Amino acid sequence: MKNSPALIRLAEDSHLLPVGEGDTLWAPSELPSPPGRGCVDLALTGEGWKNLKGDPAAAEIFRREVSLALLHRDPAKYAVIDRAIEQAKEKGISYVLCKVSTEARKFMKLARAVGAEKYRATAFIRLQPIDQHRVLYGEFQIEHQTAELIMLHFMKRFPKFNVMIVFNSEVFIGRNKEIFRQALGDRKIDLPKAPDEFERYWLAFYRSQYIPERRNIKYLKRMIPKKYWKWVTELKEFGL
Repeated sequence: MKNSPALIRLAEDSHLLPVGEGDTLWAPSELPSPPGRGCVDLALTGEGWKNLKGDPAAAEIFRREVSLALLHRDPAKYAVIDRAIEQAKEKGISYVLCKVSTEARKFMKLARAVGAEKYRATAFIRLQPIDQHRVLYGEFQIEHQTAELIMLHFMKRFPKFNVMIVFNSEVFIGRNKEIFRQALGDRKIDLPKAPDEFERYWLAFYRSQYIPERRNIKYLKRMIPKKYWKWVTELKEFGL
């Protein structure tokens, strides 16, 4: 079942999202509020920072790592985050950030996995314009709860456009500093795409720089994991 016109209209006028069919997510200045204990108080209210040992710069880094770890897919993340916060209070923020303990290493691993996914998504997603609708469309597969972080990146980068990205089985739409989410179900997106002159120029540049004799697939896999090749436009030119 195709529902492209409705999705385009949704991207153009986000307030048209039907009640019960989608969810308004947090504004850019907010963080999600999952169940937990001390980790939520620290990540959202900031009150817990008064009891942490460390300079303000380290505290801000730790707060960022907590917010990333909260977005990990592992349901055991809350216990890990709470333990990391307890250690930060007892031994200092640097004790956790330097991964001195086993719990600190687990905590940092959670945060790093989420941060890496967000970084790769913003690097590999290729947004394409949709006709005259001022909509930029893209697709990407994610493992963690990073969709909103990725959306905020592109909304800030392209403030004059409405951003529509399909993550797994959901479509996220960013418009006027708000993000909306809707499950696709069995629907398929088949949007009319405008000619993309920038892609044509990019591929022409890439061909001019490509040296067949220096082709190194092993190095390519290390730099760009194979699961992301689908979204790297230039690789399609060479049958990859």
